Amino acid sequence: MRIKEVCTRTGLTRRAIRFYAEKGLITPGTDPKDHNDYRDYSEEDVQRLMLIAGLRSLRLTVDDIAAILRSPGQSSEIFTRHRALLDEERAEICEILDILAKTPGTDSLSILADRLERAKMGVSPDMEPDFSRFEELTEEERQEFADGGAVIDRIRRKKQIRTAVFALAAAVIVLIGAVIGRKIWYDRQMLGFSNAVGTNVQLLDLQLGEIDGEYHFYAVVKYDDPPECADGDTFHLPVDTKRNTGGMIDALIPGETYAGMNIHGSVPRKTAREYGILSGNGYLDAGKAMELFYTDPVFARKYCYIDRFYSGYNIRPLDKVFEQMK
Repeated sequence: MRIKEVCTRTGLTRRAIRFYAEKGLITPGTDPKDHNDYRDYSEEDVQRLMLIAGLRSLRLTVDDIAAILRSPGQSSEIFTRHRALLDEERAEICEILDILAKTPGTDSLSILADRLERAKMGVSPDMEPDFSRFEELTEEERQEFADGGAVIDRIRRKKQIRTAVFALAAAVIVLIGAVIGRKIWYDRQMLGFSNAVGTNVQLLDLQLGEIDGEYHFYAVVKYDDPPECADGDTFHLPVDTKRNTGGMIDALIPGETYAGMNIHGSVPRKTAREYGILSGNGYLDAGKAMELFYTDPVFARKYCYIDRFYSGYNIRPLDKVFEQMK
């Protein structure tokens, strides 16, 4: 049977059962059909565990119990010796109870020491605590407790050092996380610009195109004094529809000439650095960003858009302006 069922039947904990197996008080086998090497406890193991639990309830040591299990005939001698030890403890406990009854408490340590002295306390000081009576200790743990209080202090120092190391490691992790988090936040911080450009902007057409599963409006425009254009003398520039909820699009008339347009951009700091449009003081270089807006369709589509056309009467149609420029 598995250890869970053994715990239920005996009332012992898993650690106690494993401890008794480690000490050789029981010898459970393994199930040959189980490849995980789980212990297989027999009915005899359960009966021995119940006997062990009964002997432990009498405060017998594990060594005494092992001797009884090996040779039941020694039980009489072991019980006699154990009874004598308990009689000594009983006498000492009775003396302690008598002293406690004769010694009232006080707020003064000196008075308390005097009262204890007058009570003629005859109990021996606790120079060598019997750590062997700790329940369910492994051999390694009992070996450490064998030296008494000095080992306890050493264990306590180890725990304090371990706690300090964990605290330091946690602090370092938090610090590193803060540095990395700030770096990520810094790189993702959006840098924006907004520029009004052009004096004569002719809207040639409005086009709807699908990019990455989303539809975008593009304004096909040309205007006087343009930068170097990658597509003849016209530009295909994205138009904002979300902020204007379509109102601006509805008001635009292809073929009309407008007094100018406003370009808006918002670029992550890391992207601006990669494109080379980040100035030395950490801000966006709006002039270089505008050049990319006109010459790099991918950059324009991702980070910029026209958010407004300025209406106004213009006596020089752009067709005439471009003819003169040619």
